[in-house]
Amino acid sequence: MGDSFRDLMHALRRLRRSPAFTLTAVMTLALGVGVNAVAFSVVNGLLFKGTMARGLPGIGRIATTPGGDEGGYASLAERKRFVEATRGSLEVAAEGRSSLAWRHDGTTETAWVLFISDNYFAMVQPPLMAGHLRVERGEGGPPSVVIGERFWRDALHSPALAGLTLQLNKREVNVSGVVRETFTGPAGIYSPDVWLPLDDLSLFSAAASLQQRDTRWLFLLGRLLPGVSTAQVREQLVVAAADMTRDWPDTHRERGATFWMLDQGNSEVRGLRTAAIVGMGIIGLVLVLACFNVATLLLARAAEGERELGIHTALGAIPGRLVRMVVAEGMVLAALSGVVALIVARWTQSLVGSFAMPIDEPQYVDVMPDATVGVFVALLILVAGVVPGIWPAISATRVDVLRVLGSQGANAVAARPSRLRAWLVGAQVAGSTVFLAMAALLSQSHANLSLVDLGFDRDHLVTIDADPASHGYDATRTEEYLRLVQERFSALPGVRSVAVADRVPFFIGFDRTTQISPSPGTCEAGACQAYPTYAVGPGYFSTMGITLTEGRAFDSSSAADSVIVNEAFARKQWPDGGAVGRRLYVGRSGSTVTVVGVTARSHTRGLDR
Repeated sequence: MGDSFRDLMHALRRLRRSPAFTLTAVMTLALGVGVNAVAFSVVNGLLFKGTMARGLPGIGRIATTPGGDEGGYASLAERKRFVEATRGSLEVAAEGRSSLAWRHDGTTETAWVLFISDNYFAMVQPPLMAGHLRVERGEGGPPSVVIGERFWRDALHSPALAGLTLQLNKREVNVSGVVRETFTGPAGIYSPDVWLPLDDLSLFSAAASLQQRDTRWLFLLGRLLPGVSTAQVREQLVVAAADMTRDWPDTHRERGATFWMLDQGNSEVRGLRTAAIVGMGIIGLVLVLACFNVATLLLARAAEGERELGIHTALGAIPGRLVRMVVAEGMVLAALSGVVALIVARWTQSLVGSFAMPIDEPQYVDVMPDATVGVFVALLILVAGVVPGIWPAISATRVDVLRVLGSQGANAVAARPSRLRAWLVGAQVAGSTVFLAMAALLSQSHANLSLVDLGFDRDHLVTIDADPASHGYDATRTEEYLRLVQERFSALPGVRSVAVADRVPFFIGFDRTTQISPSPGTCEAGACQAYPTYAVGPGYFSTMGITLTEGRAFDSSSAADSVIVNEAFARKQWPDGGAVGRRLYVGRSGSTVTVVGVTARSHTRGLDR
């Protein structure tokens, strides 16, 4: 231990005598370590901190999707069936995202809420900042709700909780507590403003569609009861899913259910694991290149200090001591670079923390460096300290004392490690070439994507989101609201046209599907294929720049039983052409609609469809 400390002190003295070399080496390694530390902070926030399974053993997720895939949400009706099917095996809790109208100071804003079951907080145990975790139904009075720290601080300006009330969708609620901003729940990075009782969903006049059995918006949690296995729960869920398929064939055709533990990762970001691993591998090349650069510098420095190493050898220093002396210098450089990297990671927290998925919902990703990041940086420092020092250390053990102490030593020193330096330089060139090639490929991909014909005119196209139903509007008020919006926007200077649709191309969310058959009959047996559908208003196709190849577009006089299909659908159903005027049979009722137009091919959900 004493020898190691003396080696470190000796390394510090040597580095102090060469400030230019020290600064260059430290900043080179700091670049490699810093980039990796910042990247890992994001990965840590997404994949590790965001997983609420830590400290919550036995908690998993119930997922219901086609084929039992592990990604789907559930409807209120499905939740009821799953609770009944797993009674005695699983305690089921639920959460569901929505938005409500928050009225304050004469203005109305959107409040992002999370409807939760009465056992939700007891199961997930969020960190409480103030008050109590009490979310209760309004039995003869206002419901009790909990708010988020960010909403309490930024929107409400940190008021006292005593007597604090909110008005949501014209309903008054009492605030009982404040949850820490760092809590995002097991469903993902969603950071709600308010937590509301799920049993009071109808009280807030939330969208009526949330009550439908095919509106899947609930994230279902389950806690295994003692003595129950995951396999047992899965069997019960499969039976429940089969029963729903039998009872509701129009909405539950080929739907399955499964259960998996949350310690397998945060469901909303599990798909990012592969991308994170690949990304960290690529970013790791930066550190490798930095190590090679510093190794080259240390080799050059070792050549200059070879006479000093020869003197140590002549005085009896063993090869192991010489190796420690050289490696100690690399470790000191790496430690200094690690300090700089942590400072950079801390300074860039606000910038990196602005990371968000392209959706309107409030999100929170904790990218503050923690113990996990500290351990990761410590490992990087170890790598950055050992790797650059390996080759100079090996070179140090092969010092020819007679040669370096002789009169020709100074002239002979530089030639010996030249082959190793050439190899390191070659490795740096190869690594740099890899980065340049990847940058060129990314640039080419971006250029190619920018030239893809999406089937609509994306230039000068602006979208605005509105959700009147979530704000308590019924169908009549929603229709009037949208009519006024169109009229007022159309009157603005520079606005060419305005249209309304229930969703836009490349939206993030779930498809709305309708079972359709080209033959007379109903879809009672669930035998009809489901197709994604859009609800659009007059002027939509001209506003979007989507070409109609046959028929006409919708107008204000269009009947409710009129539909427009795309070319792919028309070719599949009627290969001989003549789609306009044909009839389609929709859903369980078998109601008929008439095709009035056919659009050209356009991308709606991605470049592949």
